[in-house]
Amino acid sequence: MPYQTIFRFSAIIITALLAWLLPGETEWKSVVASLGFGHFALSLFYARRQASQLLTSRRFAIPLVLTTLLGIGLYFRQFPLVFVFAVHHVCNEVYLMGRTLPRIQGRGLEVFRWTTMLLHAFAYLTILRNYGAVAELNSTWLLAGYVGSLCLFLVALLRIRKSFDRISLIENSALEVGSVLLVGLSYLVQIGFLEVVCYHFVFWCFLPLPKLGERGNGPVVSYLLMTAGATGLFLLLSPLGFRNYEIGGSLYFNQFLLWSYIHVVSSFALSRSHPQWISRWFWKPKTVARRLRPVSAQDKKKGGAR
Repeated sequence: MPYQTIFRFSAIIITALLAWLLPGETEWKSVVASLGFGHFALSLFYARRQASQLLTSRRFAIPLVLTTLLGIGLYFRQFPLVFVFAVHHVCNEVYLMGRTLPRIQGRGLEVFRWTTMLLHAFAYLTILRNYGAVAELNSTWLLAGYVGSLCLFLVALLRIRKSFDRISLIENSALEVGSVLLVGLSYLVQIGFLEVVCYHFVFWCFLPLPKLGERGNGPVVSYLLMTAGATGLFLLLSPLGFRNYEIGGSLYFNQFLLWSYIHVVSSFALSRSHPQWISRWFWKPKTVARRLRPVSAQDKKKGGAR
């Protein structure tokens, strides 16, 4: 079953419903920020072993500390978060899906990955062409870049089509082809940055479930309870909780922005969902190759799929 595709489209639908049901700025920003704080907290909890391993080695500890400081610096320099998050979003979308890629010989795999990254980047910028710093870019060129990258993606996909089974084909092309609908919708309905961010948070509420489910019901229940508990706790601290206040410029929302920068930049060290030339700074070469290599049919039979 194409779980990740189901999760992707479910996250899109849930985000659209939240944006529709929460038209007020206070309600909308409070819910998104609470989902974000819960996401940040759980990512730190589940990455605690990786962080501990990195901090015990000077070679890996220094880049980890530097990336964290970089995130803080970008926040205080007010570098546009929409561009910082773009890298995080694109790498997650491409390299998480990359775990479902079949074993492909030659340059086909890397060409496919890079065309997919290009497509996601232009789709992201085109959808947000009227938002903040993105609005300073030429929207016509963004649309042209999206169309061109979509063509490159389809060509790269066709070249390795025979390497896919039905499930992996769906997982690695459904949203990419479906992005045509999202880009087209953005010309009819205003899609803002927080909508894309909310999609990311909701998607990650679902994403760990299949892997946790392999270990039984206990880890799944624990994860769901922690996700609900963390999100609920931060919702109580928001303007929708114990105390009513203006969310714009508040300590609560400013902390959400600060931790967004820290989370995005530090994820280069704590997450494996990035190109190998990034991951090798924080992971031993053998670990990088093992974690990021495509999964063959033989691996799946042995239970080696990740």
